[in-house]
Amino acid sequence: MIAVLSNIHGNLEALNEVISDFSAFKVEEIWILGDLVGDGASNLEVIDKIERLSKYKGLVTRIIKGNYDDAIIHHHINPSPNFEITYREVHANRGQRFINLVTPDPEINLPLDFNQFIRGIHVEDTDKDFITQINSFQYGEELKITFNGYSHLQGFKVKEDQLIINSGSVGCFSNKELKAQYVILDFIHHVCLFRKVSYDIDTTYCKIVESGRSLAFIK
Repeated sequence: MIAVLSNIHGNLEALNEVISDFSAFKVEEIWILGDLVGDGASNLEVIDKIERLSKYKGLVTRIIKGNYDDAIIHHHINPSPNFEITYREVHANRGQRFINLVTPDPEINLPLDFNQFIRGIHVEDTDKDFITQINSFQYGEELKITFNGYSHLQGFKVKEDQLIINSGSVGCFSNKELKAQYVILDFIHHVCLFRKVSYDIDTTYCKIVESGRSLAFIK
């Protein structure tokens, strides 16, 4: 099984609950498909936590960078009201460690049997034709699977022989349920589970305000 996470955005409370949730499953790998940091107030703690995940019960951890991570590394223009605070914080305290964490590979490829593989990317996708509001589904083994960490909308679509899955957002506030979202893929039984986990969002809000950040990014 693979636990697929993305869009943590510096939300430690959400990340902690997600880790606790997938611990109940026989997860062998953790994929983090970008945007470790963001508007949350716990970016440094999130970086530290993810660094330790590779040692967590011997799990394999694979990480790629997202668009927010890339903006932090290269100081690209970003519309977030908290971008400059996060930029200064990360570079002053975790600079090279953060860069090393998110930049080994541009995407993830896990080979399977019969010339199949599972792919993990963080690429903008403007297609809205996703099936959402579903807890799980079973897929055909002939499909080629791609996880995309860009969208905060949890869901999936089948396009020809491609199964494209959005893992959703662990730490963002753009989903109406205000729950941490991630996906578990059971590639032996060909089942995908969409997980939605409650967390202490009041603490998250308080930490954002106390850190001098704005809540204006919350939709």
